[in-house]
Amino acid sequence: MSNFASVRPVRRETTLARGEHKTEDGAWVESLRATGAERERAAARLHAALGRLLGPAGSELTCEECFEMLDRYVELELLTTDADRELPGMHTHLHGCPACSEEHANLKALIESSPEWEL
Repeated sequence: MSNFASVRPVRRETTLARGEHKTEDGAWVESLRATGAERERAAARLHAALGRLLGPAGSELTCEECFEMLDRYVELELLTTDADRELPGMHTHLHGCPACSEEHANLKALIESSPEWEL
């Protein structure tokens, strides 16, 4: 028996209208050719993914700093004050850190459900 028995054959593709392809086994694959709008959408998705990967452009808080200021931030949010201006970096950190975001949501829900809380 040959060592090449496990090698999969190369699938031939048939080009159809509008850049669609169909392989010999009947599977459809997307063409590498894209319209201008498709390229723009792909570029926007790539830009968003890189932004999530690289993080914010400015300075960001650590989880420890965020936790220390979380009570004040929630209080400012509930008082309809511009909490982001008062505590810069919190909003960015909360959107990028699942643990701190969950803590923020829980604290805010707890305070809002408290009978002592009045707006």
